[in-house]
Amino acid sequence: MPPEVEEAVELVEQIADEELAEEVLEVLTEEEITVEDIEQVVQDEAFDTLTDEQVGAISVALNDQKDEVKEAFEEEVDVFAGATEEYVPAGSRVDVEDRRAIIAVQSAGVAVAAGAARPKPPAPPAPTAPGSAPTTGGPSRGSRSRND
Repeated sequence: MPPEVEEAVELVEQIADEELAEEVLEVLTEEEITVEDIEQVVQDEAFDTLTDEQVGAISVALNDQKDEVKEAFEEEVDVFAGATEEYVPAGSRVDVEDRRAIIAVQSAGVAVAAGAARPKPPAPPAPTAPGSAPTTGGPSRGSRSRND
């Protein structure tokens, strides 16, 4: 038995619902998965009992499938919830994990650009002593004349 099939059998043996286990095994081992195949799995009442590892294995099995199969999966499963890091969504060339990293980098770049574009507020005026007039910075006139 090929290693991929052995891994699939091990994952499926942990599924309590026999009907769901058969459906998952079919998805994990078939070369071509149909929309109907994936809908049977994700719409099964026991689908919510699957572990993250099992959902992740299903998502990886879909990576080379047609977009309509992936879309049927994505309609029922939040692929950004954490169990599908290696899954490549419909219409994409990068997996969920890499997409998260790209979004984080873009968000950080936008935040930096927004901060750089924000004008600095004007400096507050220099404080003056109470009751005194502000100085203009010129020479002060005292009671003495220059020739004293």
